[in-house]
Amino acid sequence: MVLGSLEGEVPFKTELAEAFHKTKYKLDYSQDINAWLLSHIVLIIPVMSVIYLYDFNLAKVSKDSARWKQAVAVMDEGFRVLSTLGLPVNPASLVNGAKKHPALLAQGLRLVQKLPFMKLIDGSFSEIAALYQAFEPLMQQARLSTPAWDDFKQQTMRKYALEQA
Repeated sequence: MVLGSLEGEVPFKTELAEAFHKTKYKLDYSQDINAWLLSHIVLIIPVMSVIYLYDFNLAKVSKDSARWKQAVAVMDEGFRVLSTLGLPVNPASLVNGAKKHPALLAQGLRLVQKLPFMKLIDGSFSEIAALYQAFEPLMQQARLSTPAWDDFKQQTMRKYALEQA
């Protein structure tokens, strides 16, 4: 589990160490939890957008290779935004996957949808809409062309607005 604090050290680190002492669970303390969180926003938004566009039907989601390739393009654009702003991507291997091995990453994401734990997704898009909104100031600050990101956002937010009406 990756842990960190936006304001210095984790104040209850000792208690966490004690709670997990006799387990095989590894606690990893990130020195830059903000970068870790932003990197995971870039990963979560496209994955959950694809799932949402298919109404959380994982069987259909797992069959659309083209949509997963587009999701990887969205990730790549998000990582470029972070890099442009001087924010590190954590873990850095995410950038490598999106940039150098997009087809492999898309295939992996597609296959993950078939795993049993994916059924635990709650079926709500409101959190993803909030993540799009939270990332927007970074997009504006970076001033990059992000056509894949913009397209995904437009599709998902249009669907979300119709459902809220």
